[in-house]
Amino acid sequence: MFRDDMIMKTGIIHILDSAVGLPVLSDYEFDTGSDLSDFLKGHIEKFTESDDVKICRFPRTRRC
Repeated sequence: MFRDDMIMKTGIIHILDSAVGLPVLSDYEFDTGSDLSDFLKGHIEKFTESDDVKICRFPRTRRC
């Protein structure tokens, strides 16, 4: 997926810092028109277009 194909309407960023030992959970959405949105799209593009991408499928589960 290329960054120009992505549309980010809203987003929430949670910080997982192993030094703290607990996640820092955000209560607020970030501004989708910001540089942060472009930064995140770049990371998403990098790991989805990598030669190391592994394709997997999860088995269907039956609903009760």
